[in-house]
Amino acid sequence: AGIFSFDALCAEDRGAADYHALARAFPAGVGVADVPEFSIAKHDAARRFITLVDELYEARCLVVVVARTGPDSLFPGEAAFERERRGAATPGLDRASGPTAGPMGPIDPVDDAGAAAGALELASVRELAWAFKRCSSRLAEMLSPDWPVRTGAVGMRAS
Repeated sequence: AGIFSFDALCAEDRGAADYHALARAFPAGVGVADVPEFSIAKHDAARRFITLVDELYEARCLVVVVARTGPDSLFPGEAAFERERRGAATPGLDRASGPTAGPMGPIDPVDDAGAAAGALELASVRELAWAFKRCSSRLAEMLSPDWPVRTGAVGMRAS
C-alpha cells in the first residue's frame, strides 16, 4: 500500500493518467492523509481529488482517507456552494449566470461574449457541484465494510 499526503497528490498539476498509474502501482491500497474540507475557492485541488477518487474507484483499489470530516461533509452543500459562488471572486468561477438584462431587455448570450462566458462558468460550477456529490458517494462506497469483498481484496496478501 502507498500512503501520501493530500498535498503530494492534489496540490500540484496532476491528471487522470497520473492517478491511474498510482492505482496500478499500489493495488493493495492507497492512503491519503490530511484531506481538507473543500470550497470552490480551491476548486483546482478539489477537481484533482475527485479525479483521484474516480481513478481509484474504477481500479477497485482499497482506499484510506484521513480527513477531519466524513465523505458527505468534505464538499460544500448546494446552498453553501451557491453562497460561496456568489460571494467570492474566484478566478474562473465568479461571474453571474446566464443572459443579463440591458436597457433594451434581455441580452442574448450569443450577442454578448461576457454573458456567454458567464453561462459557461455557471455550467462549470454546476458540473463541479455534481462532481462533488458523485465523489462523496464513491468515497462512502469505498469506505464501506463490504468494499474489500467487492473488490476481491479480501484474503489479499501484502507483497
